[in-house]
Amino acid sequence: MKTIVFQSYRTVDVPHWIVRCLESVKQWADMRAHEYRFYDDAIFEQVPSWYRDAVKGRILPMSDLARLITVRALLETNDRVIWVDADVLVFDPDTLHIGGSASFAVCPEVWVRKRWGAPFSEYRFNNAVMMFERGNPFLEFYIHATQERVRQNTAALSDWVGGPEFLTPLNEILPLPRIEGVGLFSPLVMHGIANNDVRWVERYAIDFGRRVLAANLCGSGAGNRIDDILMADDLYHAAIDALIDSRGDVVNRYLRAM
Repeated sequence: MKTIVFQSYRTVDVPHWIVRCLESVKQWADMRAHEYRFYDDAIFEQVPSWYRDAVKGRILPMSDLARLITVRALLETNDRVIWVDADVLVFDPDTLHIGGSASFAVCPEVWVRKRWGAPFSEYRFNNAVMMFERGNPFLEFYIHATQERVRQNTAALSDWVGGPEFLTPLNEILPLPRIEGVGLFSPLVMHGIANNDVRWVERYAIDFGRRVLAANLCGSGAGNRIDDILMADDLYHAAIDALIDSRGDVVNRYLRAM
């Protein structure tokens, strides 16, 4: 099966931790003998002007649609297309495999936050990593739904209009095929990984419930303070070092202890 993996990010002022994430995905794609393709901001040119105006040029909702339109184009010459966010780190490339019996799949998400000072998990689905095969029944609906949500809800649009805010309630109606082994680390989990703060990492591992081989590192929070955690470059690098050096064991050890 001919598979292509693609990503997109700007090409100026790129944080070095993003470079490390991008390199990890390309190396994984090469290891799997998948074609790899990188798009710069030109990927947004295919987004309709009315949509760009409605979201006021915000990168995240524009990316929601641009990646789907690109998937559709790539499926004309490929059997399988995999999208990976630029802030996803692959730290166990030998084990990670994206594919299976379903013709499309999206990512389950466990978001660990503070609730009365203790870890609390929220369960969602996101579009940080997606897989589509030619002829799948979901892609055209997803493109249509993303555009209609923006067209009809311009007064209350968030940055996640085409991601968790759409996929999570949809999964409650009709369970979505999930990509296994790809997680998402909230700022508290990132802090826990970087600083050996067990309570946040253990809660994540138990509630995610399966080995994590790659993860979205919450790049949308970069530079912000979330749950009292400053998402600075040093935090990203420390977490990346710990994940790569341990091949994810810094998280998965708590799953094995269950």
